[in-house]
Amino acid sequence: MNDLAVFPPESRADYDQQLGEEITLLAGQINAANYRLLKLIAEFDDRKAWGGGGTVRSCAHWLNWQCGYALGAGREKVRVAHCLENLPLIDASFAAGEISLLLR
Repeated sequence: MNDLAVFPPESRADYDQQLGEEITLLAGQINAANYRLLKLIAEFDDRKAWGGGGTVRSCAHWLNWQCGYALGAGREKVRVAHCLENLPLIDASFAAGEISLLLR
């Protein structure tokens, strides 16, 4: 049975609004989590923590191996992670979950 069928019309509109609010809240939280991921990637790359004793070629290769990102997407994540350091307004908006980066 469709859950929406049990609501009177005014309650259905309220529920639809609640759904929309929850979706936008979750999207903002995901954007903020992606920001945090990029900040960690930048630090991980700066520290060359991906090196593995010389067995891994780059941070992008490590992201491919350990996180399942395509190599191109991994390179882009590393590039963007480092660019954020020089873009304070974008950095702040991204940290607040106001903007997103979709690299798949």
